[in-house]
Amino acid sequence: MRRKTRNLTLPELRATPGLEDLLVLRKGNRLSITPVEAHHWRLILQRLDLDEDPSP
Repeated sequence: MRRKTRNLTLPELRATPGLEDLLVLRKGNRLSITPVEAHHWRLILQRLDLDEDPSP
């Protein structure tokens, strides 16, 4: 497992296909206590991998 070096912003999460039903994006949910389902987590990790700079 590799450490991710940045966080995704709420606008980035909202713009990611497949995360439309992510609990944290629902109005009224608190960011610090919202669970993330496994399929959403995989999409988030994929998004971070796409954003990483491949150069060393």
